[in-house]
Amino acid sequence: MGRKGNNFLNQLINSPQLTYKVELNKYFFPFLNDHIVQDRVVFPGAGYVAAGIAYYQHEISQKIPFGLENIKFHQMLVIDDLKVQDLYTSYNSKNDNFSIDSKDLGDDTVWAQRATGKFIIGEYSNKPSGIDLKTIASSLNKVYSEEHVYARLSKAKLDYGPYFRTIKNIDCGEDELIAQIKGHFA
Repeated sequence: MGRKGNNFLNQLINSPQLTYKVELNKYFFPFLNDHIVQDRVVFPGAGYVAAGIAYYQHEISQKIPFGLENIKFHQMLVIDDLKVQDLYTSYNSKNDNFSIDSKDLGDDTVWAQRATGKFIIGEYSNKPSGIDLKTIASSLNKVYSEEHVYARLSKAKLDYGPYFRTIKNIDCGEDELIAQIKGHFA
């Protein structure tokens, strides 16, 4: 059954570092089959970021502001319906790094590091410089509709179902673009 709360923090496991485990399946993650790359269901990169955020908010603080930096995606995780695949989220309090790893149930020898990053705890001072969207928008001369964007992505073998179809349109110029994004109902 697991714990109440965020799916990424389903089961606390006995480990040298505070670590949570969750089985990757459509019941915990109904969006899985909506993220297809090269005809294979792949766990999305945004999921690793969400796991890191969930960990911080549950184990470190819901009140102290934080940022994520140095996020690295090490290896793609292809979902295999014939295997039970577990995702592990852990944190090293000595260096504020988090790691997301996976392994198949029953195979205790093969671990794969999927993503890593670092929590910047407290006020985050590396704020991006201001972006003047009006100036950028005035230089954009092409508009691509949602249908066009996802048709092009599908031709490139990137097939997204409803959970990942959040682009309404993209306005493009020579060197810049602005995408209009819509939220998903979930």
